Amino acid sequence: MGQEEAFVPKYPYRELVGALMYIATCTRPDIAHAVGEVAKFCERYDKSHWTAAKRILKHLKTTQDLSIVFSGINKGELIGFADANWAGDLDTRRSTTGYVFFLNGSVISWNSKRQPTVATSSTEAEYMSLYSATQEAIWLRGLLKDLNYCAKNATTIFQDNQGCIALAKNPVYHSRTKHIDIKFHFLREKVASAVIALEFKPTEEMVADGFTKALPRDKHSKFITGLCMAV
Repeated sequence: MGQEEAFVPKYPYRELVGALMYIATCTRPDIAHAVGEVAKFCERYDKSHWTAAKRILKHLKTTQDLSIVFSGINKGELIGFADANWAGDLDTRRSTTGYVFFLNGSVISWNSKRQPTVATSSTEAEYMSLYSATQEAIWLRGLLKDLNYCAKNATTIFQDNQGCIALAKNPVYHSRTKHIDIKFHFLREKVASAVIALEFKPTEEMVADGFTKALPRDKHSKFITGLCMAV
């Protein structure tokens, strides 16, 4: 975002962003990425950032009847989608992780967050995203077990990067992947032990895409539909 005006503390920017973060976390996954973008400027913002935050409010107002739908019909197991936008942050060149999980056809968990380190390839960025999604999947499986909803099969996580899937399934430690922190190889163990199953999903069908970058209007509408949100 540009620097049209000097720092202007008169706007209740932090308060607005805090409210938007609460909404994005609890009931509106469709604004998660947008809120994450405006949240980056809480320490120093100008009128352009304030305008961007108000655009999110406008979107919420025009779609105030949109909500997460829980059908109550058993449509299957817990499934997830994981994606990453490689080097999407132009200031730090960090990638953005995005994932979403569904249970019985309804969205129950989602996240959009910048990765803690700079990925040197798209495969590495996607691998980091899968690691985060795997952690969430294991936590959700534990929660469901406590609720007497035991997973019968491995939790499937869909990915749109074939190289990332191959890396997670291949037990050989290649020299080109040695720079990846060891904790990310935790994913391999979960795949090998059949806790997690990885499947390929084309980019145009990747539901988590909207958690990693801004989308044009038509694709954002498709993103909302993919989240099974409805009036």
